[in-house]
Amino acid sequence: MEAETPSMRILLTSPPGIGHVLPLVPLAWAAELAGHDALLASTGPALAMAIHSGLRCAEVCGTDIADTFRRSADHVQFPRPLTRDEVQLVLAGWSKYAEPRRAPTLSAAERLLSGTVELTAAVGERMIDGLVGLVHRWSPDVVVATSQMPAGVLAAEITRVPLVLHRAGVGGPMPAAALASMSSARARYGLPDGEVAPTAVVDSCPDSLRPTGSDAGVPLRWTSHTGGGMLPSWALTTPARPRVCVTAGASLAAPAADLLFGELVGRLGRRDVEVVLSTSGADLSSWSPLPSNVRVANWIPLPAVLPSCLALVHHGSTSSTFTALAGGVPQLVLPRSLEQPVNAASVAARGVGVACPLLPDAVDEVTAALDRVLDDDALRATAREVAEEIAALPAPSHVLNRLSEFVP
Repeated sequence: MEAETPSMRILLTSPPGIGHVLPLVPLAWAAELAGHDALLASTGPALAMAIHSGLRCAEVCGTDIADTFRRSADHVQFPRPLTRDEVQLVLAGWSKYAEPRRAPTLSAAERLLSGTVELTAAVGERMIDGLVGLVHRWSPDVVVATSQMPAGVLAAEITRVPLVLHRAGVGGPMPAAALASMSSARARYGLPDGEVAPTAVVDSCPDSLRPTGSDAGVPLRWTSHTGGGMLPSWALTTPARPRVCVTAGASLAAPAADLLFGELVGRLGRRDVEVVLSTSGADLSSWSPLPSNVRVANWIPLPAVLPSCLALVHHGSTSSTFTALAGGVPQLVLPRSLEQPVNAASVAARGVGVACPLLPDAVDEVTAALDRVLDDDALRATAREVAEEIAALPAPSHVLNRLSEFVP
């Protein structure tokens, strides 16, 4: 008879963006179902999503940080997929303990790296004090921080609590460059300059998408969660025509995204398909009137609708990218900023979809790419291969048993 895993207090933490907290939810659910105490620490939209997902939560700083996060992210623009060399540059820079260069002659990829690190470190500086205080009050046995959460890394180091890095997506596991940029927090808590080593890394990136030179962590199956919601009756039936889902999260609020996605939806209106447009509350009045074959949903759980879809058109967030990968659905990725260009490049390199620039003059290129995603059987077969690879990885409940090995 297998010995029971001792009960643990698990503190999970993420930045304020919704896409950052979603990968943590299945692990938190599994922890609660196994008899552990799980607490999610964040702020802003991420905290609201965690509460909506049924988790116990704690706020670690003011909600105004979410507005700062969104405004700052708008300045970290890279509206095209990265090349293979650019992916290596960005991932190597992210994982290296050194502040990125900020010279005016930086390449576009170097500017993406520098801007992303600067944003991540700034959010970390705002959240670190609240996280350290929470750890002292709640006394967790382990801290689980996403790879975009340097404040969680430092909070575990400051309080001497075992740290597990949760790597969701294809990015590097350790936010070393952002840690190097959090000099104010380090000085405030008397931490010496230098890298922080996690106790363990859990990793939901399948081997076939892993970037060159990136080590695998404790494998964890990607379990798709994009929030709950009321499903309309049409989402529960097989469509009469091929179904295409289009979503871009908050990116639809950007003028370039508005123009390109609107034109793309218009062109889909001329095809014999059913279009599901998930707006995330964006104002699409400039798109009126929408084609008659478009169904509009403010928010719809992707895992519920994707099994009936021929393709997903999206902005390249880790949540959208990996939900499509786990569902075996081909993708057209139109990245805008932050981790999205890396995800777009990975989708194209693995042959599970096509990636295009999010630029107004790329409409014809994007339309041709859409035709390929809808009609290319090779993309569909490769997408199914990757879905099978993900399905074979250990479930969150299994990974929880491994976590107990890292707790003294």
